[in-house]
Amino acid sequence: MFLKSAEKGRIVQAIYYVMIFCVMFNIFGMYSAFLMAAFVITVFNAMNQSVLVIENFDFLIAAFFGVYILFSWVSSSKNEIEPVAQFMMLYMMGRYMIKTCREDDDGKKRFFLLILLLGAVAISLNATVTVFSSDINSQGRLSDFWTGQLLSQTQLAAWEIMLISFMPFLVVSQDVLSKTQRILLLILVIASVASVFILSSRTGLIVVLLALILSVRMMFKTGNSRMLAVFIAFCLIGFIFFIFDLFGLRTAVLDSNLVKRLIQNEGYQIFKSERFDNYAFVLSNFFSHMLGGYNYRNAIGGEIHNIFLDLYDEAGIVALVLFLIIAVLV
Repeated sequence: MFLKSAEKGRIVQAIYYVMIFCVMFNIFGMYSAFLMAAFVITVFNAMNQSVLVIENFDFLIAAFFGVYILFSWVSSSKNEIEPVAQFMMLYMMGRYMIKTCREDDDGKKRFFLLILLLGAVAISLNATVTVFSSDINSQGRLSDFWTGQLLSQTQLAAWEIMLISFMPFLVVSQDVLSKTQRILLLILVIASVASVFILSSRTGLIVVLLALILSVRMMFKTGNSRMLAVFIAFCLIGFIFFIFDLFGLRTAVLDSNLVKRLIQNEGYQIFKSERFDNYAFVLSNFFSHMLGGYNYRNAIGGEIHNIFLDLYDEAGIVALVLFLIIAVLV
């Protein structure tokens, strides 16, 4: 007995939901998770015979990546195929998603949303499990829950941020998720926020604050008075616990590594970081190495931690200019 078309579609979607969760949760120990996730979505669209029209912007993207690969290979002999595959598949994923959003097909839009949400849940859950099951060593690294591989605090915080970014979605998710699913998602988001504090991530803290602001804005915009009331109540309870140091909350917060990173003991210098010194070093010597080759990274003994300056250091001025043009057009 053959299944009907609608039933086949639901089975295929369920398979892809399971696949992306398993991959992003790193059950198989595969850290090319984004590559696999992008592959899942692009293959799904290929099966549906989606047709993409090549636009001028696509040629600009191709030119940038061609220059990036060329200069990266010539200047530093970097010849890794995985970043190439990741870039191509992630870009195709984005193109398919934009095409789908332009179509009047709520089913496809919901599928893409759930794919992204499941991926964010899985990878953030993997990070949360790792954070709560492993101690941070002297180099700021933790052992992955599945493989034991050492992961940096920055990497794990980035994984947590993927789910925290969905916080505003909770306000308008009634038509997509059930009440039970929204409650579970909220619990996972709270766990991710707690992990960000444990990891002492300043970027994570900024994302948390932005997500909270956007969430409150969405509450006002949608007239969700019940959720707004619950949010205000939580804030008041947290404020009372902090002021009166109930359960040692204020002590724990003020003694946390995150607060110590934000406010240094010497002169209370806000957001003091060696990264700003790295930026100043690269900019002051900007014209010394315009063809890339990891000269600045080798000089400072690590990454610059700035997407533009790291790109310039790796692939040179041509790749940087093309990337800036793309960033402006986007």
